[in-house]
Amino acid sequence: MRDAFPGSGVPRAPAGLGPDVLVNQDRSAMPHNETSVAINPRNPENIVIGANDYSLGFGSSGFYASFDGGQTFYGGVLPLPSVVFNPPVPTLPPLPGPVSGVPKTPIALDGGGDPAIAFDRDGVAYYAEINFHRTGCVSGIFVMRSTNGGQTWSRPLAGDPQAGDTRRPGDGVVAVNRNDNDCQIFYDKEYIATGPRPAAVGVDPAADRAHVSSDRLYVVYSEFGQLPPLAVAPYAGPVAGQGSPTFLSHSDDQGRHWSTPVYVDGASRSLCTTALTGPPAPPSPLPAVQPPVGLGVPPAPPGIDECVDSQGAMPTVDPRTGTVYVTFSNGDNPACPNGQVLLVSSTDGGERWSPAPTQAACLVVPLPVAGEQGCSGEPAGQEVLSGYCFRVPSATQQSVTVNPLDGSVHVVFQDNRNGGQDWDASKPGATLSDIDIFTTASSDGGRTWSAAVRVNQDPLGDHRDQFFPWSAYGPDGTLYVAYLDRALDPGGGPPGASFQLPNPGGRLIGRSLAVSHDGGASFTARAVSTGLFDGNLGFRKGGFLGDYTGIAAGPLGAFTAWPDTRRAGTLVKGDNPTDMWSDIVGYATAPGRADPRPRPARSAPPVAVQGHATVQPGTAPEQPGAYGPPPAATVAATAPPETRMGDILGGFLAGMLVMAASSVGARRRRRRRR
Repeated sequence: MRDAFPGSGVPRAPAGLGPDVLVNQDRSAMPHNETSVAINPRNPENIVIGANDYSLGFGSSGFYASFDGGQTFYGGVLPLPSVVFNPPVPTLPPLPGPVSGVPKTPIALDGGGDPAIAFDRDGVAYYAEINFHRTGCVSGIFVMRSTNGGQTWSRPLAGDPQAGDTRRPGDGVVAVNRNDNDCQIFYDKEYIATGPRPAAVGVDPAADRAHVSSDRLYVVYSEFGQLPPLAVAPYAGPVAGQGSPTFLSHSDDQGRHWSTPVYVDGASRSLCTTALTGPPAPPSPLPAVQPPVGLGVPPAPPGIDECVDSQGAMPTVDPRTGTVYVTFSNGDNPACPNGQVLLVSSTDGGERWSPAPTQAACLVVPLPVAGEQGCSGEPAGQEVLSGYCFRVPSATQQSVTVNPLDGSVHVVFQDNRNGGQDWDASKPGATLSDIDIFTTASSDGGRTWSAAVRVNQDPLGDHRDQFFPWSAYGPDGTLYVAYLDRALDPGGGPPGASFQLPNPGGRLIGRSLAVSHDGGASFTARAVSTGLFDGNLGFRKGGFLGDYTGIAAGPLGAFTAWPDTRRAGTLVKGDNPTDMWSDIVGYATAPGRADPRPRPARSAPPVAVQGHATVQPGTAPEQPGAYGPPPAATVAATAPPETRMGDILGGFLAGMLVMAASSVGARRRRRRRR
């Protein structure tokens, strides 16, 4: 089998691999990153991708829908949720400058991202994201809904609607902080999963019975905030400081109503020890539900053994039983200085959780950090690869999936156990990063875990990293793991420290896929991308390529999408496009399916129409204000008043000016850096 790239030594994927497809069609230098992918179970040709999209000049959530198995895409930007701000908190100082939030008036939140896409078994698509006020403190977790395969989307409203607004208050609102001058709470890093309710679990009494879904929706997220000192039951405290506990909320009515969020991290004297402040005490009993305070959901006050330094939570559902599993990265264990991957589970639809998490992985060897030669201006201590400046945070580099045939749980993660911590290859005695992808499995519901299996197949110690892994099980029990791969660079050898082209060797990045047909015991790894790219030519001086990539699997194969800078034609850092590229694996050669579609050349991808559908209130497939051009809709230059396009366009020029300074930095300001 021929090499994917001559001289790389990495084989090309076999027949059935499609050509790389450029997903976004804006033709701008604005970046797109953090891809999430979902396949419609009712129509596997319907694929929906979500990504951070900066084409408007500021961070927002882009959607891209395909109805031909990924050959072509069209899309747009999700509608911005509107929030009725609270009056300013009188005990806190006012924000500097004008505050756009007027109490009792719905205002569109003008920043968004962290896409997470899922379909339920009815073929309804869901898009979870974070949204925030770029000049204030309001933030929240929201879920949009599409009943037409990703063409139009609902628009959440937190608070009472204005006259003439037909939206249902609370639809799509998972959690929100409406205090615009209270920045102690910031909601971040959410993800969504769908699956059957367990047999013994009834429909949520608060659900809209006219829209009860065949599946229950689950959203997890981190709540970054200043945890207060508490010494009252049921917590063992006192503890005060920064924390980021994980919460979960569920919905039975297609996202119209969401349950009160539940704290899920659990407590463990052996795994979460950094908060210890006094003599040993029994683990604190955790309340099943955190009561809401005010109009937001407060952080769970920790006891001395609660696992609260957590983020990157990922949910998945056993399609056979409805058991919910959540993995998350945690920094409360000194024995795992680069973090640990923990898992908790629920057998009653997310109401009660295992009191103590189990450890799926311990990450011992830290990554290199930015701040050396070539990375000036990047945050000190940011986790990077040797020779690169974009971050690869361990906290978000894990995913979890369930084998639909036997219910075994599989966690995939990246780890630098075979590498070093030096950034500069020219440094005397430098030990460079050598990140690999691993998986571990549990056949007893997460109580015990197998030894880690190395997924990628390049030689140990070659210092050509594999990173940004994502995994998915197909309905036939095939496990797919996609990741970005420096081993595809035919230059070989360790990376250089130069930003200049041509490639000094071992620098360029491609997309690889590993496939297992034996439940993760062994893998065959292949290249899937037909091009390579230099990550340092991307967004914000090469400092941000996103925090994750995506893959989904269906009855016809797998589909993966990733950020890619191959169209960057200049060395002016920060002025290059970061696009989304995608590829199909297996669609043309699935059993009983003989190449159903010709694959057009992709040297000049078709430009899909982007715009906003002209819809009349009450006639759209979703609520007024849904974006995206359905096939029968007329694309117009302006949208109906309900979409608040003025809010978007009004911030466009300002966003263009401040994007590099704030669009990513603002929404990431509370993320843990190790």
